[in-house]
Amino acid sequence: MAHLAARGVRVALRLAHVALVLAVLWQGARLVFRPDPLDGLRRADALFLARRYYDALEAYRALVARDRTHAAAYARLGMVYTLRGELPDANRALGYAIGLGLEPHTLALARLYQAQLADSSGAHNEARQFWELVDERSPLAPLRWTPEGGSLLRAGRTAGPGQGTLRAPKPTLRARWRAAG
Repeated sequence: MAHLAARGVRVALRLAHVALVLAVLWQGARLVFRPDPLDGLRRADALFLARRYYDALEAYRALVARDRTHAAAYARLGMVYTLRGELPDANRALGYAIGLGLEPHTLALARLYQAQLADSSGAHNEARQFWELVDERSPLAPLRWTPEGGSLLRAGRTAGPGQGTLRAPKPTLRARWRAAG
C-alpha cells in the first residue's frame, strides 16, 4: 500500500512539474510573440514612404483612435494632412503631437511641417519662427534652409546676393546637350 502511495506522489509531482514547465513556456511564448507597440506605426510609415498617402492616412487615424496619447502617430497624421493640403487638420494634429511630447528627431520633423504649413498660407513670419525652433544640431536642420530661403524670397525680404541670383542671366545648355535630354 505504501508503495502505491509513494508512486502516486511521484506521479503527482511529475504532473505538477510538467504543468509548471508548460505554464512557463506558455507565458514566455506570449511575451516573445506579443506584437510590438510600434508595429502599427511601422506599417503606416511604410505606406507613407510608398506614397500611398490615403492608406497611410487611414492607418494613422486607426492608430490614434486606439491610443489618444500616441504622439508619433499624431505627428505622422499631421504630415499626411499637410501633404493633402488639409491645413486646419494638419495644424491641429501637429500641435497635439508636440503637446504630447515627441522625441527630438520627430519634433524637428514636426516643426519643419509646421513651418511649411505656415509658409504655404502666407504666414512667413510664423514659418520663420517654426524653422528657428529646429535645433541646429539636429540632422534635419539643413532641411530648413532651402524652404526658409524660398520663403524669404517670396516675401521680398532678401537683398544683395539673393536678389542678384534671381536677376542673374540663366546659362543655356548647348544645343547638342538639349537634344540628348
